[in-house]
Amino acid sequence: MLTVVIPVHNREENIRYTLWALEAQTLDKLLYEVIVVDDSSTDNTKRTAESVVRGGDMHLTVVTSPKSDTWNASVPRNYGVKISNPKFQAVVFVDSDVLLNHDALQ
Repeated sequence: MLTVVIPVHNREENIRYTLWALEAQTLDKLLYEVIVVDDSSTDNTKRTAESVVRGGDMHLTVVTSPKSDTWNASVPRNYGVKISNPKFQAVVFVDSDVLLNHDALQ
């Protein structure tokens, strides 16, 4: 069982394609979860991510990372891991502009 964490910041245009690629995975949707961690975007990144997979069977969580005094890519990544399902055994970090092949998680 697997958690996919996607940190995002102002990626409204990219995130929909990344999520569509994850939704198209051949791996059983019960075996993975996707967590999008929005790092205080000023565009519609979070709303776009929330709307992409509505009605689908992929387990998607979209959250905002805690505020930090300085930007550090590890903050949204670590937050995603912190809120992930503890019974899942592995974590994969995917950038918001990556389109995985349909069998990548398999």
